Amino acid sequence: MQLILKVIGGPSTGMKLLLRQGEIAKVGRTEWADFCLPHDELLGEFHFAMQVNQNQCLLWDLDSGQPTMVNGQPVMTAYVNHGDLISAGTSEFAVELTGSTIAPSENDNRKTAVFEPVGQPESSTAPDASSQDTGPQSLTEWCTALEISKEAMPVVTDESDPWDLVDAWQEQELFADCLRLAACLLAPIHAVRWGIDCVSSTQLELSDGGKQAMEAASKWAEKPDEANRRACEKIAEASEYDGAAAWVALAAFWSQGSMAPQGQPEVPPPPGLFAKALAGALMMAATHSEPTRANERYLAFIESARTMATTSV
Repeated sequence: MQLILKVIGGPSTGMKLLLRQGEIAKVGRTEWADFCLPHDELLGEFHFAMQVNQNQCLLWDLDSGQPTMVNGQPVMTAYVNHGDLISAGTSEFAVELTGSTIAPSENDNRKTAVFEPVGQPESSTAPDASSQDTGPQSLTEWCTALEISKEAMPVVTDESDPWDLVDAWQEQELFADCLRLAACLLAPIHAVRWGIDCVSSTQLELSDGGKQAMEAASKWAEKPDEANRRACEKIAEASEYDGAAAWVALAAFWSQGSMAPQGQPEVPPPPGLFAKALAGALMMAATHSEPTRANERYLAFIESARTMATTSV
């Protein structure tokens, strides 16, 4: 597969970027960006990045302080498809994908096994028995909640072993899908520790806010009480959600309890939000420096999750 990213709006209209399978590019205003749009004053120096793998194209925001939008929706990470529109700064980009893709399978609507992720957030209040929305129950439904890519879904059945899915996706280089599901296969404390270990392993240079976020996440992992959970939220917010460490802290906050301010009616995190935040953090860490090592780091992260799943108690 290859990607042609064409600027169709903004001061650099007409510019194009070609990415082939296995390549990564950062898009931004600075001359050091792989795809430089120097005349867009609202574009971050490094605004977003894209990677082309065998059957997918992945985009992730680089925390420039300005949002990255896909088809009008702000994203931190997203798979992009042919015809999608990306907005960043005052520029608009059209996505053109060529080459082989895997078509999504038809939904056979079967429901058999119930999948209960280890990392599913828990609310401190009992669910309303009258509610029609019980949340995802099967593995297929959980993969939908995790926004697993359409390229990954054809191998998913409710009877699948989740780690077998991770193996299959790893072979296809669907690393974002691997990380999201792996996060669900660990208890929240272990998942956050996994995130901390993975970010640390990249020797990522952290800002003061990033260091505080890592400390907050570590404190919660050692003592997962409400005070430490709320502290993770405050520090992530204070850092303006800048960088991998902030998103590890935010994952800790979203791992349980309520998203609403203290004293307000409980608002439990949506299913899969915790795992998506943690996966986003690891993707930032893997690609922040030496992006050519990103796949190597993804593989190490996945192996670390598998080891933690089999050794943690």
